[in-house]
Amino acid sequence: MSTSEHPPGEEVPSHKHRCGEIFVVTGGRARFTVDGEVIIATVGDMVAVPAGSWHGFCPDSDEELRLVAAFDAGAVHTTFPEDSPLAAFNTPDDP
Repeated sequence: MSTSEHPPGEEVPSHKHRCGEIFVVTGGRARFTVDGEVIIATVGDMVAVPAGSWHGFCPDSDEELRLVAAFDAGAVHTTFPEDSPLAAFNTPDDP
């Protein structure tokens, strides 16, 4: 479980995990994209991201976005698209 804050204009780029993830918006308004579907979420809304789904998000207002996120696994592996500058941070698979 984690909390995060995202100022207006910040974007968390598309990525995926081998486990599922649930977000709860605790402040602001969010624009999530989950496997190509756009979801607008406000305070109190929950967004479920199935395991293996490409997803990203950003604030969708002039307010800071605050989130609580929880994963359904103890170890979280993250994969960014190969053409992303963040691909260098991809988590290797377990042996």
